[in-house]
Amino acid sequence: MEEILGNPVSWVVVLSVLGALGGAVWWASSIHSKVGSLDDSMKEVRNDMTEVRNDIKKIFARLPLPTTVEGKSPLALTEFGQEISNELEAKKWADALALQLSAKVRGKEEFEIYEFCADYVSNLCTSDTNQDVKIRKAAYNHGIGRDQVLNVLVIELRDSLLAIERT
Repeated sequence: MEEILGNPVSWVVVLSVLGALGGAVWWASSIHSKVGSLDDSMKEVRNDMTEVRNDIKKIFARLPLPTTVEGKSPLALTEFGQEISNELEAKKWADALALQLSAKVRGKEEFEIYEFCADYVSNLCTSDTNQDVKIRKAAYNHGIGRDQVLNVLVIELRDSLLAIERT
């Protein structure tokens, strides 16, 4: 044992091993500290992300609902209104119905034809349960009011009646 302790190479080896162990302990402690710091930072990021999500939800809640009809003269379907029309096959419905109703609007002004269509659609959709189910389903699927879907039918019927009236 004296030979090992008296040998300078042994001391170098022992000191190197102790230094390596000390360095490993210091490195592990440093990593542990950094992981703890990183974990705290991640908690802050998660809190910030939650705050951003909540802000985005508030912004979306304040945005107006999409409209189906453009407020120009004459009223026309928006791109969103056209989507609703396609879903309901409103153009096909209006064209078929316009052939039956054309005599009732013959000689009327465009605004009178529009008013006739608005009255007709509002009365139709309270009595025709199949059509009303389609209207309510479209309103639900697109997150809009029933009245906006009815506006699509009014515009399509008006346009079909005007096309017949102009021929």
